[in-house]
Amino acid sequence: MDNNKKDSLHKTNDISADKNVDVQVQLLKELKEFVSKYSDYETPFIKSDGDTSSLL
Repeated sequence: MDNNKKDSLHKTNDISADKNVDVQVQLLKELKEFVSKYSDYETPFIKSDGDTSSLL
């Protein structure tokens, strides 16, 4: 059952969603640039096994 059909009061704002995706893409590009510049530094808060509990 799809709640986003034509008569739904809870439609997704497609324009807003597209803007959010654009922002996320830009942030990801900036993050990749930053990481590539500083890749020789250790990042102790990111463990290789994917454990992010030390971020909390």
